[in-house]
Amino acid sequence: MARDVQPLGGVVLANEEFLVRSYHCSQLKFPACDGFLSVTNRRVLFHGHGDGSRIVNEVPLDAVSGVSTYYGSILRWGYLLMGVIGIILGIAVMAATNQPATHWNPGGPPAGAVAAGCVVMAIGAFFLWCGYCSTFSLRVHSSTAQGAPIFIGEGSSGGLIGNGAAFSVTAYPTEQTDKMMLELGAMITDLQTMGDFGIERWKK
Repeated sequence: MARDVQPLGGVVLANEEFLVRSYHCSQLKFPACDGFLSVTNRRVLFHGHGDGSRIVNEVPLDAVSGVSTYYGSILRWGYLLMGVIGIILGIAVMAATNQPATHWNPGGPPAGAVAAGCVVMAIGAFFLWCGYCSTFSLRVHSSTAQGAPIFIGEGSSGGLIGNGAAFSVTAYPTEQTDKMMLELGAMITDLQTMGDFGIERWKK
């Protein structure tokens, strides 16, 4: 698990409540954050942990009325545009180094122009890489509350500094996200209908 963040992140369990299964379902490198969806015999919890910040959403297990999930890819057009502009500027800077000295520029192209062009192109390539990424969303619906008490995949924050945990609800999927999405509905159904027998099945 990334950055040694524990699944429940210090969330206190109630009397006779114990963890059945936990998934490291979201992560982001900047701002650094990790998100975990955990199922106990009493609750479904989402715990997000960032540098100096934390977010916890939960819903009673008996109140879960449905689960909606999505997994796919997304194009972030702002990043793609900045990437294209960066590559074009890098090419233009490097092309300028091929120009001979002139009356207006007797010294020729400035030293380091090739290196500067390479740096600009590298930055553009990085933005292009960031413009295409995996995405997912998970809604856990409750029969006792409006909307979705647990909604991973969309959110907002007042800023980057000190609010990394808020980004765990919008972060990228991990190697466990798809598994979580495929198992969660069956697990909740078994725990609601089979009681201790369902707990033993899913703890294995």
